[in-house]
Amino acid sequence: MMTSTLSPSTESESCDTSLTIAYLSAPVIFFISLALGCTLSRDDVHAVAHQKRAVLIGWVSQFGFMPLITYAIARIFDYNALLAIGCILCGCAPGGTTSNVFTYWSRGNVALSIVMSIASTVCAFFMVPLCILIYVESTYHNDDVSISYSSLAISLLLIVVPCAGGVFLRFKNTKRKIRGRFLWEWCESIGSAIGLLFIVVILVFAFVTNADLLDSGPDVWIPALLLEPLGCGFGYMLATLGRLDRRSRRAVSLETGVQNYTFAIAVISLTWKDDCDAQDTALVFPYIATIAYGINSIWICTFYRFYMAPNDPAPAALVAAEEMSDGKMRCMLHVTDLDTISVVRTRGNEGVPQPDGCGTDTHASRETPARSGEGVEARSSVV
Repeated sequence: MMTSTLSPSTESESCDTSLTIAYLSAPVIFFISLALGCTLSRDDVHAVAHQKRAVLIGWVSQFGFMPLITYAIARIFDYNALLAIGCILCGCAPGGTTSNVFTYWSRGNVALSIVMSIASTVCAFFMVPLCILIYVESTYHNDDVSISYSSLAISLLLIVVPCAGGVFLRFKNTKRKIRGRFLWEWCESIGSAIGLLFIVVILVFAFVTNADLLDSGPDVWIPALLLEPLGCGFGYMLATLGRLDRRSRRAVSLETGVQNYTFAIAVISLTWKDDCDAQDTALVFPYIATIAYGINSIWICTFYRFYMAPNDPAPAALVAAEEMSDGKMRCMLHVTDLDTISVVRTRGNEGVPQPDGCGTDTHASRETPARSGEGVEARSSVV
């Protein structure tokens, strides 16, 4: 069982630093969540409208597997109560905003990733307390430690309310620009930059003020290093079993594995802001997991982009036309591209542009070129 052993010379400095992080984490979470809300567009909503199963799979992976695996880690390695709480909070945290960027780098389904991030953020308001009740209160309630639910509520409000505000701003700010960019674009860029900077600051503070962090045993370092790959692997496996396309599998994978460790650090820092020893012990796992996050994200994205993505199948399209009793045509276009599956329905020739092939030779088959020279098959036939 691992415990925190800070030397007296560094204890006061660590306490002051942790208190600073506690106060900084609130505005940082606010801006990160605001930026997350600003990433959602109408096109993203429409693109994922027919992928409800994908969102459900991501939700199950996020709030089903991740809290369970961190609880299992805490039990298997016999963590003390504080260290276990820090570990389990990492698993209960909603998806991180950087998962959207990583999905883009991995040539995954970015629209799905954005919708899943916002869905997990909103659901966190009731799922995180439920997970804590199941995995923390049920096992560690007899220990002389407990999570402050007021601090938890504050942290959750700091991610849900700004996220909703970002969505509202994105949908309303369609005309006014500042220096050639919409206001939501500025919020998105600034919030994302603040989030990445804060992670760097946390890592620096963790090493400077917690020199003993490197002395933590393999029972902490190995699980923390494996947490993200385990989450990504489970998300990909469940998405595969759910028969999602390959790009959506990568999106679900990264959304599951990439956690919002800033949230876990904020809850711990606010809960034990007056107890430095307890705070330092509880922060050990989130700090190491944050370090591992930087390492794992690089190789996972590299693997997905250069090994998995090149094997994605070419997009395909199927056009079907039906002749109505009044002689008009009802055209239905099924498009399976690299992002989503969408269904477009148009009726007759009432001034609405028809998909290519509708209203012409309904028995014709043709080959149309796809981007990068890949073939896209499109057939038009009577249904």
